[in-house]
Amino acid sequence: MITRTLYFGDPAYLSLRDRQLEVHLRQGSPSKVPSRTIPIADIGVVLLDDPQIIITHDALNALLEQNRALSALMGVPRVGE
Repeated sequence: MITRTLYFGDPAYLSLRDRQLEVHLRQGSPSKVPSRTIPIADIGVVLLDDPQIIITHDALNALLEQNRALSALMGVPRVGE
């Protein structure tokens, strides 16, 4: 099964709804869609690269129960910085 890698480089709110990861992006983000849901089963890796990302305890537990990788990259310099 092919799994998805999710990268969050802007402020976002991640929560759980109907056993799916619900993503709410802040206004002013490049995406035209304010929120979306992604089945946990489709996720392989979640990369968090902004200190203003909020993830609920339920979402974190759902990812870990399904053995999904979660990495916080905050503080790691980006290329060109």
